[in-house]
Amino acid sequence: MNIKLYWLAILPLSLMAVACNNSTTTTTTTTDSTVGGNLKEAGENVKDAANAAATNIKQSTDSAISNIKRTIAGNPDSVFVVNALNTNRNEIILLEAGIKMGTTKELKEHARMMLVDHNKLKNKLQDYATEKHYPALTKDWAGKDLSNMSTKIGSAWDKTWASKMTDGHKDDVNVFEDARNNVKDSEIKSLIDNTLPTLHAHLDMMVNLKNDLK
Repeated sequence: MNIKLYWLAILPLSLMAVACNNSTTTTTTTTDSTVGGNLKEAGENVKDAANAAATNIKQSTDSAISNIKRTIAGNPDSVFVVNALNTNRNEIILLEAGIKMGTTKELKEHARMMLVDHNKLKNKLQDYATEKHYPALTKDWAGKDLSNMSTKIGSAWDKTWASKMTDGHKDDVNVFEDARNNVKDSEIKSLIDNTLPTLHAHLDMMVNLKNDLK
């Protein structure tokens, strides 16, 4: 066969193949681009929906907390329970520090005994607060006290600790006695009546320890 005629014969076929190839590539590229765009748009829609949901949840939560706080502010039972829980939590921190860092056997033994009583009180108050849907108050003054005491060692630390625990239990007794005349719920009144003798015993114990450490 004449070579020139051969190339003239196959040239149209070659051009058609190239055209088909280009068409396929263009179609594939266009399809990939469209799918990618759709996925990106879908992802952005999901992100926007998630952000909107999170905002709504936060607003609902903030509103609920505000309503609870307003309710508590006018309720002597909730005021007592929420504050007593927070005070008790901080005293537990100090009692645990006494067990760990105290240098006298007497101090450590007193701290262990009081810790048992304060953990029992914590459980009773927490159960009541949970039942009534009272929010937690987290004012951490015990951490600041311990930080201030960190420069003291030995008997100086013991004396400072005993002084703080004495003052703390004086406040506890006063708060519980005042609350006894103000709270409405008989369950809380009963808790106060059952707890006051223990708090008085703790106070006497701390006064004696404080005097012994002078």
